[in-house]
Amino acid sequence: MRYFILIVLLACFSKSTAQVQRFYFVDDVESIAYITMNICVDTDAKVSNIKLVEDKTTYANDTFIEYIRTKLQTVQFKENSDLKNTCFDVSVRFINRKYKEKKLKEDDCSACEKFKEGEFRYGAEEFKDIKVVRKRNIQKEIRKDNVSVFKITWVSNCSYILTYKKTSHPKRKHLVDDEIYVEIIDVLNDDSYVCKITASFTSGIDYGIFKKIKE
Repeated sequence: MRYFILIVLLACFSKSTAQVQRFYFVDDVESIAYITMNICVDTDAKVSNIKLVEDKTTYANDTFIEYIRTKLQTVQFKENSDLKNTCFDVSVRFINRKYKEKKLKEDDCSACEKFKEGEFRYGAEEFKDIKVVRKRNIQKEIRKDNVSVFKITWVSNCSYILTYKKTSHPKRKHLVDDEIYVEIIDVLNDDSYVCKITASFTSGIDYGIFKKIKE
């Protein structure tokens, strides 16, 4: 899932910002909440400005907000980074601690059948402009400026593999044939699911929420 959104951003960003943790397990959220910062990188590949994006922040914890701001201020990107002279949003996820080891029991996986087809949105505010459409064995991720196409292979009712097949984004073409592994670890009451995400092209783990909005 940007771009397979959560993982591709994680892969690109983490190469230069390994010292910034992308998610934390906490006890004061129901599932996953977010702190989003807009950061600007100058010509020297240093962070020149950081601003809280309030309408994309759902974790109202002032201590963590200042902590994340301080950590981002220390980031030094590579000299040849494509992010030089740009500003972009970075979201840090705050995940209920129960999801650290949570897995769905086999009997509970039948509740995931409804997620095999339909139209979905990312739970993260930074990716709300992306439409995810699944039909048969194809998943498309549609954004205003690009489209990515994946083959989706369901390993079980609660886990699937996305194989990158095509993208209109020129800087993502090297990801074609790479795989993203998704395990659904909880089904919520609002047609959403919580998932754990890994990928063949990065060693990172991420967590996300997807909401089904149309059959």
